[in-house]
Amino acid sequence: MSDFQKKREEYLALRKGASRASPKAREAGRLVGRGMASPVTAVAGNIAEDFRGGLEQYQASQEELFRPRDSLFSGETAEDIGYGTLNELTGITRMLTSPITGAARSVLPTETIGQAVSAITPESVKQLAAEYPRQAQAIGNVAELAGLRGSGTLFGNALNTLAENLPTRLEGFYRSPDVASKLQAVAGPAVGAIPNTMYEMFMPEAIAKTRVMGTGRGRRQEYVTDPKAAVREGSMRESAFIDAQQKRRMTPDRDTVVGSSVEMQRYVDDAFDMADRPRARQAVRGTTDVPDVILDRAMNHLYKIHDTPTTPGGTQLVVRRQESGEKLQAEALGGGTATPSLVLLSSKPTIDLARKAFPDMNDKDFYGMIRTVGNASDALKVREAVFKEVLPKNVLNTTSGAVEKARFMQDYFKAKLAKNPNERQQKILDYFDGQKKLEVNEVADGVYSYSASHRSTAQDLGGVNDFIAIDTNTDTVYTMISDGHDLFGMDPVGGTSLINVVPMESFKVGTKGKASAPRTPKTEPSVAKIEEITGISKRPKESNQQYQQRVMVEYKGDPTRADYKEALGNIGRTGMLTGVLVSKEQEEER
Repeated sequence: MSDFQKKREEYLALRKGASRASPKAREAGRLVGRGMASPVTAVAGNIAEDFRGGLEQYQASQEELFRPRDSLFSGETAEDIGYGTLNELTGITRMLTSPITGAARSVLPTETIGQAVSAITPESVKQLAAEYPRQAQAIGNVAELAGLRGSGTLFGNALNTLAENLPTRLEGFYRSPDVASKLQAVAGPAVGAIPNTMYEMFMPEAIAKTRVMGTGRGRRQEYVTDPKAAVREGSMRESAFIDAQQKRRMTPDRDTVVGSSVEMQRYVDDAFDMADRPRARQAVRGTTDVPDVILDRAMNHLYKIHDTPTTPGGTQLVVRRQESGEKLQAEALGGGTATPSLVLLSSKPTIDLARKAFPDMNDKDFYGMIRTVGNASDALKVREAVFKEVLPKNVLNTTSGAVEKARFMQDYFKAKLAKNPNERQQKILDYFDGQKKLEVNEVADGVYSYSASHRSTAQDLGGVNDFIAIDTNTDTVYTMISDGHDLFGMDPVGGTSLINVVPMESFKVGTKGKASAPRTPKTEPSVAKIEEITGISKRPKESNQQYQQRVMVEYKGDPTRADYKEALGNIGRTGMLTGVLVSKEQEEER
């Protein structure tokens, strides 16, 4: 009988015994297991202990899932079901993997590892875990399910592979500013990404395909199947960014499908090391005539707000193409999903009402008021205020429930001008006048700047930062959009930072900014490089996107020696140290 078969039978016997034993007997077994001198018997005891931990978690999940409840789908109940299911999956997985984890614990200094992990864990993460224990447990379960526990290398590999398989669009992530809500939005997709994560860590063919594609199967499926073009385009760009970050590159990897994709060619104008400040300055200026004093302030803002390494090799700066047809340009000009203060500044009826409502304000205070009103008109804040009955329901669109930013801000200024505000107007006045007053920075004589944010339509960006400057000498507004490519402020494990920047745009106060018509890129997007690296030719009359979708499906992967080595390395880090145990036994027998 092989060693593997023996261990399997040992495991099955232990599992059977652990499930039947009384709590006292199980505790006795745990103590005995720890105290056994032989490495082999110590392993057996640890396997039983790990299996028992999984069994107890599974049993607890059943109580959580099936306890009586008043309403199956009421707020907290639905949440309970999600967490219960995650505990159930983790419990089952812990039972199934107990032979591996038990063996690892027998030879690894787990206490020392725990201390080391604690030492490098950011305090902000620890604080989040303390404030949101159930969500933290859920994320911990996801980590365990994905095989993240173990060696540092395995942890990094698994976490990065998991990121490659998370969907671009995380439903509910921006529904609330609450961190717990965001954690929950990530936990569900993370669980769904686990099968692909495991497959791509341990199968040489999958590793080879991911290497050539530049991204995981989850994102490849998203690009092929998602009905929304914006999501598919965002998925491709985000995949290329993650790939470059993991490889510590300052440019996209053109030897991958995602790095050479038509989406990257069409929407990315340049990418380089952010340490090159002269090049970054020219990129931020773009095609807009920007006064040097404003450009200097925008540059300082870009390098400070994202707090990324600015030493060589630390951060890649991705410059979005200014006239690509992407909606980012319109957002910088006060259109689309632009931050409310930009909507106000670009709307003549709204800015005229503001000046009538506050006729005696100096410029600095006036634009500080504009910033305050804009910040209070954020859709999430308005919906929350409606929910709490601070604002009347009719401030929202009666059909869609959307916040019509310009109309909402006009309602405030009209209420300010009203001699006898009605009940609705009074609620709006109380809401805005109760906001914390925000200020603007004086950049130069008659020039002011401030920072804002909004949720972009670009699926690979999400929430973005807005630098806004107003030159009252010329009544001109200048804007720059930027975004750090991370999740909860974290870059890929072992990877670099990446910042997207949209070059500056400008418009006259009270004038709706108009985005330039899309122009042809410096070079027409081509799939020739993708044909070269995959060996799959584009068909006649097949669009570039259709071709790329077909490549995602048809390319099978051709494992190299390095791919087999990576798979074996991950397997070895998981199954670990059987060889070490054998060596110890052999040494003891000598």
